[in-house]
Amino acid sequence: MIFPAYLLSVLAIASSVLAGGPAQSTAYVAQDKVDLFTKYTRYAFSAYYSDASAINNWSCPLCSDGTVSDTTGAVFTPSAGGTTQGYVAISPSLKSIIFVVRGSASIPDFIADLDLIESNIPLPNSPANVQIHTGFWETWEALRPIMEPVLADYVQKYPDYTVSFVGHSLGAAVSVLAAMDVTSRGLITGDKVHIVNMGQPRIGNPAFTAYLKSFNFAEVSRIVNNDDIVAHLPTLSAFYRHESTEYWINPKGRLVTCNDVNNNGEDTNCADTVTSHLNILAHASYFGVFVPLFQK
Repeated sequence: MIFPAYLLSVLAIASSVLAGGPAQSTAYVAQDKVDLFTKYTRYAFSAYYSDASAINNWSCPLCSDGTVSDTTGAVFTPSAGGTTQGYVAISPSLKSIIFVVRGSASIPDFIADLDLIESNIPLPNSPANVQIHTGFWETWEALRPIMEPVLADYVQKYPDYTVSFVGHSLGAAVSVLAAMDVTSRGLITGDKVHIVNMGQPRIGNPAFTAYLKSFNFAEVSRIVNNDDIVAHLPTLSAFYRHESTEYWINPKGRLVTCNDVNNNGEDTNCADTVTSHLNILAHASYFGVFVPLFQK
């Protein structure tokens, strides 16, 4: 496997500011839930393919897997400047509109990942103390003009479907903000929103995590693969906090659910136990599915 030099630099930066600790676990997750998360992982990782026809025709290598092969209506959605991308599709088996934002795969995305400037979240009637990572919001602003019209069209055509906001890495953070944005402006209602993310960095401050919870989304699932370094960035010392609910693939490779509801998203029995020897390799693969960016 080949890893971009800038991702290796992230490993060096983060490892220098984090200390060690023991690993623990909580309740195991049932296999059917693991299978569902694996399906969402294939959706998330498919967003890394930059061939528009492979997404629009649903013919990319990951698209052909039987768990997602029934997907229809996929629309490739690159930003105007081509610095980021995503897609919107329909999953008949899930009865859900799939809304996916790609993770980091270019230098502009990398800059967005490391820009630690915070700003108030620009949503109507949001609390004044809610702050987020500026670069994540700017990435969503670049995608919104092309992704939102497709989503709005599908919401009208499939009124009984839920909307699944899915992403990996940077795309995970952006998908959360996208869900909050379109819900706050009335495009969809919170009871239809499912957020399922892998390897998500921290998005904002504790007030942000509380604000996200107030949306009462049907699901917010944040999956961390063992010692995935990106899930520990930005660091806790930089004011950032994770949202609930965490699912952690523990050192034994078992998925556990984390009781972080009363701890503002940070569960000391799950990924937060791994505070040394953080691993970029763990960010490259979830549930045995590899990010295309990291494959030869």
